[in-house]
Amino acid sequence: MKAVVKATRRTGWFNAPSNSSFVAMGLLYGEVDFGKAMCTAVNREDDTGCTRATFGATMGIVTSS
Repeated sequence: MKAVVKATRRTGWFNAPSNSSFVAMGLLYGEVDFGKAMCTAVNREDDTGCTRATFGATMGIVTSS
């Protein structure tokens, strides 16, 4: 997590790179459990609101197809 924040620090207020990374972490380490995946993605001590929204949108796309 700290490596993602450090690697994307130069983007300033633009959090999409780090948010996308946190969403990927949630999907990879969530072990097919929506709650665990959401918590894994959001509990990264960064922009939690946008990460939560990105994760929710991603899950909506994945589950509707």
